[in-house]
Amino acid sequence: MSFAIQPHRFRLIPVLLIALFASTGVLAQGPGTGKVTGQPRFQFSTTATQPIIEYTLVHRMLENQDPVPLLRIYGDGRVHTHIPVYMKNAGDYEYRLSQPELKALLRSLSQDGMMDFDDASAKTEKKQMEDQERNAGVLHAISDTTETLIEIRLNEYQRNPAAGRIMGFNKRFTWDNLEQDASQYPQSGAIKSAADGARRLHLMLEHPGMQRVK
Repeated sequence: MSFAIQPHRFRLIPVLLIALFASTGVLAQGPGTGKVTGQPRFQFSTTATQPIIEYTLVHRMLENQDPVPLLRIYGDGRVHTHIPVYMKNAGDYEYRLSQPELKALLRSLSQDGMMDFDDASAKTEKKQMEDQERNAGVLHAISDTTETLIEIRLNEYQRNPAAGRIMGFNKRFTWDNLEQDASQYPQSGAIKSAADGARRLHLMLEHPGMQRVK
């Protein structure tokens, strides 16, 4: 399953937020281009009424899916993590990001191409790579499908100063077996960058400052 989160275990590993976001810098890149295009701009509500970021994994092998996202991040910096009942340390936990940390996270997701991810283009690219492997006699089989779901909601998003502003920005990213695809097709900058962004969110489930709330 993707990102080492298994139904039979869950470990809390100390992770420093500085380490999480150190690679973001102050500039953002387009997905998979490797070309600096300028600093992204965001506007979001700082209330705790609706998450601005949600992250979860759907394991298709499980009959009874837990509908609650693994991670919900609010504009006031509150982070709510939900560990399903079938995992070790099941329960709900919270901790808080500072506004600079939250903005650094958003910059990192923009840099990873998550906000500008072109689903149709990436799927076409993947099919072409699959066809090339099939023609070369290379076959892959994955028995357990894991779907990565990420939603980002902002009042306003601008990829860089030269790009147009998007009001009421709402990005829903979904991809089956993202980690496996990133490993199998490292030549795809879009898939690799998306996996980097998902991995960064997944690490936030292991923050040492989490406090159980229920």
